[in-house]
Amino acid sequence: MIVDAHTHIGDDPYAGAQKGPESTTAPDRYVEIMRGAGVDKGFAFTSWGLRGDPQASNDRLAEARDRHPDVIIPWGTVDPYWPEAKLRQEMHRCIEELGFQGFKLHPWIQGFSMTSAGMDIVAEECIRLDVPITFHDGSPLYCTALQIVYFARAFPELRVLSGHAGLREGWRDIIEPAKELDNYWICLSGPTQQGIQTLYDELGPDKLMFGSDGGSMHPAVTLNYLRRIRALRAPQEDIDKVLGWNALEFLELGNELETP
Repeated sequence: MIVDAHTHIGDDPYAGAQKGPESTTAPDRYVEIMRGAGVDKGFAFTSWGLRGDPQASNDRLAEARDRHPDVIIPWGTVDPYWPEAKLRQEMHRCIEELGFQGFKLHPWIQGFSMTSAGMDIVAEECIRLDVPITFHDGSPLYCTALQIVYFARAFPELRVLSGHAGLREGWRDIIEPAKELDNYWICLSGPTQQGIQTLYDELGPDKLMFGSDGGSMHPAVTLNYLRRIRALRAPQEDIDKVLGWNALEFLELGNELETP
């Protein structure tokens, strides 16, 4: 079972295709890319909703999931600067009505501070709804890897997934916090091969997940990150955990499928 813990549904921004809300063919292209790489399922995040209207994009993501429920595991997004009532209402709608598995926020692109009052509300609702949250991280000034770590430390009941493990420069910063925090996990979409290997050597396999940041870009993006995980100097059992089983356990979906 291979689960990509970091994907986006949308039109390829690097090919100049993303001019506005996702096209109606974006979900089909996403599934084509995933299946072409041999990926079974993906934590699917919006692309346009991080730049435009989160509510409309949440609806489109739900439609994409309904079209391909065997592949797409949808995560919603919200704007922490919304009025409190709207913020809480949309989070409840995403989980209770749309059937999403968690939330993905991108402080850098969405332009909010991790210390804004709205982030306390986001954490409260995630805990109340018993769902995790993923953050883009590794980009100063809004979302360094350590800013995400501090957020996880502030809310120990909240499951927090680092979306990029600090990217190429910040992965060293998260090693000691990951040993300390029981509620903090790491998606390996971003570090160098040395970084991925060192994170495994220091932390073991259980908190690590394969992720590509692909799905809406060239298929080679997903294939490249798959190669990085398969190149780990680790037992096959541990590689299998990182490639998929950890992601399912993180969402408490492991019991729905045969475990290794």
